[in-house]
Amino acid sequence: ETGSTPFEVLSTMRLNRASDLLATTNMKVNEIATEIGFNTVSFFISEYKKRFGATPSEHRKSLTNS
Repeated sequence: ETGSTPFEVLSTMRLNRASDLLATTNMKVNEIATEIGFNTVSFFISEYKKRFGATPSEHRKSLTNS
């Protein structure tokens, strides 16, 4: 019904949760990757950048500069 695969829906939910954690906690990127269910930090960073156009660290830095 959504036009997305179950994997895409789950990935979107995980990445949105990661974005929330970056904005509201001091958790390290590797801790967030593990928390949301990614097996490797590098894959998490790659998927995050595809979704949001910035790495998790870049995104967090932009939030603190706003």
